[in-house]
Amino acid sequence: MTDYFGKILVVDDDESMRTTLSLLLKAEGHEVVEAENEKEAIKKLQRESFDLVITDLRMEKLDSGIRVLKQVKQLSPDTEVLVETAYGSISSAIDAIKLGASDYITTPCENEEIIFKVNKALESHALSGEMNSLQHLQREQMEQFGYDAVIAVSEPMRQVMSLVRKIAPTEARALILGESGTGKELLARVIHYNGPRAKMPFVALNCAAIPESLLESELFGIARGTATGVSEKQGKFLQANRGTIFLDEIGDMSPATQAKVLRVLQEEEFVPLGAKNSIKIDVRVISATNQDLREGIRQGRFREDLLFRLNVFTVDIPPLRKRREDIIPLAEYILDRIILAKKKRISGFTENAQKALLEYSWPGNIRELENVIERAAIICANEAIDEGDLALDIEDLNRPDSKGQRPVALKDLERLHILSVLRFSKWNKAKAARMLGISRSTLWAKMKEFGLEDEGE
Repeated sequence: MTDYFGKILVVDDDESMRTTLSLLLKAEGHEVVEAENEKEAIKKLQRESFDLVITDLRMEKLDSGIRVLKQVKQLSPDTEVLVETAYGSISSAIDAIKLGASDYITTPCENEEIIFKVNKALESHALSGEMNSLQHLQREQMEQFGYDAVIAVSEPMRQVMSLVRKIAPTEARALILGESGTGKELLARVIHYNGPRAKMPFVALNCAAIPESLLESELFGIARGTATGVSEKQGKFLQANRGTIFLDEIGDMSPATQAKVLRVLQEEEFVPLGAKNSIKIDVRVISATNQDLREGIRQGRFREDLLFRLNVFTVDIPPLRKRREDIIPLAEYILDRIILAKKKRISGFTENAQKALLEYSWPGNIRELENVIERAAIICANEAIDEGDLALDIEDLNRPDSKGQRPVALKDLERLHILSVLRFSKWNKAKAARMLGISRSTLWAKMKEFGLEDEGE
């Protein structure tokens, strides 16, 4: 058993017994605090936290040990409790266990038994703490990656999220398509954390970031004793067992590795490198690519049968230049996050900055937007981020983008911006007017001018 060191409160009205326990536990490396009666123990429990309490059941008052136990469970439910009892009072110890004690020590008792039971109780406390931390992390992740984690003001993204809401609660595989930086991994996490495997692992692997010679071992692991000097390694598929594996940039995977991934999807098992026996697994697979896999099939770079297995549902994320209504809400969300992390006071973006954000073609998509805004927040010396802080390519604002599309006219930009704010505020006119810095009557006039109808009605 692994030794766990902890802070222990020893409660006993017998000074010799209390001292003996204290010296024994200190010799084992524990921090020990003593209390000679129920009243003193409760005072210490109210002031300090302990990993373990060892209390005599029968002190100066008949049930004082039971009251100490109850107080521990009331003040700190995760704290373990060991009770001391004489051989003739085992029934009292059983009653204490029913009230939450982890075990009992019969006195007199061998030192080895005491140490064993103390280590066992502290191990239970540590594991309980790890489990609570894991559950807390899971709750945080489920909140962090809820459907609202994706800014979807524009119609194209609203259609994407409508599909995601249908996919997530199922066990279906999904293939996410989109240019680099569009947020494919975020969408994969949203699908996972809103699905039936939300409390199980989410394991991500970027297939393009790992050399082909190492990719197979990353996916399937290495068996013990495969070669001299090679350590046993658990692969991503096994790490994701009962959960979700996200295979990013799957179009960069070699045909040989594709064949092995296909076998995993078909047979729900794999053989680690150097192993003789296969391992059964149960994983949900979400994959993503910025490549045209159909073209890859025509060129012999991608297996058609693997695409059929991966592509139960296709989610196509539009690039940022095709979802301009999302740009300002995304920029404001990113800025709020940066302000919180860096503790800066920035009110938002000036009108010129917003126009520049809307006119820019964003070849790097959301990842580029994040980098631009982080830099702007760092160098901004005014109340709000201005166009100059953004350091965008001025030439890019006045030329066709990478897809041959020319910048949007200023009037169209104004319409796009008003529509994005209206959708972001869920068509609350008062809130939208405040965000836009105009009166409600001006907003009504603009809506009439641009033909914007209330989608909430």
